[in-house]
Amino acid sequence: METGLRKPSRLVLTIVLVVLVASTAYAILKPVANRYRFIRVSHPVSMMLDDTGKWTYYSLSTPAEEVARQARAELLAEGFQESTNDKPWFRFSKGDREVIVCNHDEIMTVADRRRSTLRHSHWPKSLGAPKPQAWGVVWVHEPGGNPAQLAVFNVKRLVLGW
Repeated sequence: METGLRKPSRLVLTIVLVVLVASTAYAILKPVANRYRFIRVSHPVSMMLDDTGKWTYYSLSTPAEEVARQARAELLAEGFQESTNDKPWFRFSKGDREVIVCNHDEIMTVADRRRSTLRHSHWPKSLGAPKPQAWGVVWVHEPGGNPAQLAVFNVKRLVLGW
């Protein structure tokens, strides 16, 4: 004997499934926000979280000095301060926000189970002098960020083939 619960259960399950699929599609298809004009690429390459927020990584085809010149014009006008303490990086900061411009071979990430950090890249002397990689990269730091944002970004990167 039917209790009448099957049809409403299927309806609820269908509604939940449609909402879940629509939310996932929206999250994947929504463009990743880029607030800076000097970053002229369609999407970031990577993203990571540290103790203070979210870092977003962009790879550009322009040498770091040219990117830094464009970044300097835009960021100083927005109230950022440039620090020369981390050469060869070009580092700009304003409160909790930060932008690092450098060449691809001048920066690396180090991660453990709890957090990730950015460091100057060091080439082992035993391998001889590295061939310079003169293409600029930009790391943008924003306060906040959470593991769910990172997961959505990684799914988006996988689905869209970034």
